[in-house]
Amino acid sequence: MHFYGIPYPQNGYIFLETNLLNYGGSNWFIEESYLKSEAKFVVVENFEEESRLHDDRTMVRVLLRRHLNYQPSRFTSGPYWLDLHVAGRHYPYYGLSEQKAQELVCRFLLEHVTGVAPTRH
Repeated sequence: MHFYGIPYPQNGYIFLETNLLNYGGSNWFIEESYLKSEAKFVVVENFEEESRLHDDRTMVRVLLRRHLNYQPSRFTSGPYWLDLHVAGRHYPYYGLSEQKAQELVCRFLLEHVTGVAPTRH
């Protein structure tokens, strides 16, 4: 039995347990099972608003989720995942603090709904 750590962008690593099984003859089969549990989320905010910038009824969508089984790492600052959509574009953000997520939502809505582009500095 062997364990391999495969990088996984949102949660660090997924560990695979690999068994090499010989079912007779010279054929070897690999059996894999996922040991890491699925990510669990609570939806904090989920709403759509029509953009006032475009005449074609473009929708702006915000989805803010909190990762319940979040484990801190040096690459993340908090348990929040943010998905921002405008028309066909998707802007994902993972591992945010609550304050950073709220700031990103405000900037995104000001820029894409009302047309005000706030400065970042």
